[in-house]
Amino acid sequence: MRSIGYPRPEMLTEAPDTFDRIVGIFPRWQFKERKLPKLVWDWLEFTASQETIAGTLYRYLGDRSPKLMIPYLAAGDAYLRATIAKDLAKIQPWDEEIRNTLFHLTGDASSYVRQEILEILNKCQIEKSEAIHLIGLLTRKSSDLRQGILGLLLKQSDKDAIDSAQALLAAKNILQRQAGLDLLAELVKSNRFVHECRSIAQTYRAERGEKITNAETQLLERIFVKESQPATLQDALGLVNLADLFVPQPVTYSEPVEINTAAAKSSLLAIDELIHQHRQTPIQIPNYQNEIEEELLGNLTWRFPSIDPKLSIAENSARLPLADVWENWYQGKRAKDEDGLELIRSHLAIRQR
Repeated sequence: MRSIGYPRPEMLTEAPDTFDRIVGIFPRWQFKERKLPKLVWDWLEFTASQETIAGTLYRYLGDRSPKLMIPYLAAGDAYLRATIAKDLAKIQPWDEEIRNTLFHLTGDASSYVRQEILEILNKCQIEKSEAIHLIGLLTRKSSDLRQGILGLLLKQSDKDAIDSAQALLAAKNILQRQAGLDLLAELVKSNRFVHECRSIAQTYRAERGEKITNAETQLLERIFVKESQPATLQDALGLVNLADLFVPQPVTYSEPVEINTAAAKSSLLAIDELIHQHRQTPIQIPNYQNEIEEELLGNLTWRFPSIDPKLSIAENSARLPLADVWENWYQGKRAKDEDGLELIRSHLAIRQR
């Protein structure tokens, strides 16, 4: 089986009966997995399982109908079950066997298979008998399964959807009753038979009385919540009340702010000249490995240290090359603006270039 497990195209034509022959031996493999007898060496071991046989069987299906794989679905792995389901969905229109198979797979143990099946069924209109099967699955806790099934039940007509909700609310299982309230809440949210939904929910709340759980209480609140404005990004999807926020007034300036002042330009020219004067001065700076290297000031570009906001003024000054040169220039005679912000203007002028 391992030797023929992945057939070449010519094998399908040279041995067209391989599929039927595998079907003939399939009943002999009624076990999950078994070690096969060692044929040659003790260290060479093989195992066989229904999953292996089912996968090989599918690969020899050829041009046959994928419906022939339905009896072997349970033997295949999750990927094979999902693949066969998608092949079945392509057969239009669906007959009763295909519909029953697809709806049966909604309760598959694999979340991957359930996701693929629910995506397929989301494009069809479910019938009442199928809704009953889906309602039975809502005893399970898997959130993806519950949300998917509720989505299918909501695709029914208003009357059938309400019938499904009532059937769920009448169930003995608490998870099914919660699903019934969830279904009513979604109908109300979609503005479908709102009065009827709230009336059913009110009756349920009255009958349950003190037995109502916290989860049911939250679902009932969703059903009876008053209509509100749709959530937007502006109000953080409904999490923020805009009326409670402080809205600062925009800052207005009575006079335009001048950036390119004479003092700002003079400062740039003075710093440039100062760098030129000391271009041959060697300075020490750290490299990528934080090792100290010596370099001429005139050769530096982006490697000149920047201010580290985590350090104090004294610490930043200590790591600044030629700190005394810049400090003496700053404290000396130089052009200044009335507000003392000429160096900030110089910095902004460079950023605007």
